[in-house]
Amino acid sequence: MATRKDEQAKTWFRSDRVFCSDGVWYFHTREGVDVGPYRNRFEAEVDAEMLKSVLIGVSADLAQRVIREFMLDDRTTMENLKGDAFTDYLVEEGVNAIQGAGA
Repeated sequence: MATRKDEQAKTWFRSDRVFCSDGVWYFHTREGVDVGPYRNRFEAEVDAEMLKSVLIGVSADLAQRVIREFMLDDRTTMENLKGDAFTDYLVEEGVNAIQGAGA
């Protein structure tokens, strides 16, 4: 497994990063932060991957700040989206891509 800048290699406990609690979805970071809530698993998984890509090469000292900024930015972005339109669009595009690949 790749390590971040200034991070020692070690064995990580493997579990499902995305989880549901009280009917809403979250994802857990290496830094011990639960990010969420999300309306569904798909949204949590998308943001988990986005944050993961942002944290590549970030020092452990800076990671907490990056996560906080990510959470604040994500809240602003999600508040500007109307209902489930964005998620519905992504799911539809994913289904279209899968169907197109099978043809």
